[in-house]
Amino acid sequence: MKTNDPIGGMGNSVIVSGEELIQIAFSVPDLAAAMDWWTDAIGIGPWFVLDRIGRDRSTYRGRPGDAEFTIAVALSGTMMIELIQALDDKPSVYKEARERRGHGFHHVGKFRPDVEQLAEAYEAEGQSIVFQAPAPGGGNVFFIDRGGGGPGFIELIDDNESTRKLSNAMRRASVGWKGERPTRSFAELLS
Repeated sequence: MKTNDPIGGMGNSVIVSGEELIQIAFSVPDLAAAMDWWTDAIGIGPWFVLDRIGRDRSTYRGRPGDAEFTIAVALSGTMMIELIQALDDKPSVYKEARERRGHGFHHVGKFRPDVEQLAEAYEAEGQSIVFQAPAPGGGNVFFIDRGGGGPGFIELIDDNESTRKLSNAMRRASVGWKGERPTRSFAELLS
């Protein structure tokens, strides 16, 4: 075990701390086809889609972000599945991963109340903040590259009233879901 790990984790493991992971994310070439697969094969839904995001106040490797992408999120029990489709070929955390490993697993995510301090602690330990952006609904997200040939990134998501409200709305929509309206606007979670 690394003793200088800023969060007391397990080296390059996907276990970020003793708390649960809340999200597993995948880069996909076709968002609609990926949502259909997860719904048909696994029974997950409904999917909440957030179109054309990424540029607004984001950074990629310390520079202003210019890439756009669309995401879809759904719950399986308490685990959030996130699907991401890049909408251009500009430098981004998604293009970088795709060039390294192709489409597929991209990152794990955790809600944390201390994302800024934790991201700074990772950076002080020599790990990279690859991507930073405002979180939908409020707060920030940070993507960390732990290096060492790890399978993907770690996303730190602000744990605040807004993100809890979004998560609870998504949970209410998924409990007892029977396949109606499998694709919905992310804006429904904000109302």
